[in-house]
Amino acid sequence: MLKGTINADTFRDSIDAVAALVTECRLHFSEQEMWIRSVDTANVAMVILTLKRGAFNTYEATDGELGLDITK
Repeated sequence: MLKGTINADTFRDSIDAVAALVTECRLHFSEQEMWIRSVDTANVAMVILTLKRGAFNTYEATDGELGLDITK
């Protein structure tokens, strides 16, 4: 379960940075943070993004993950 609010510009900028390297990724979340770790299709570069609980206006989560298609 993931429930939270975050500034749209902050989230958009974060996802845009990830999208520079990958088109799909898994969004992992826990009680303390949300993160992405993904490798590009050529296995040359890795992107790591972590958004701590404090980056959100509100944040509630249990351990889980979501698949994201960033190109759409």
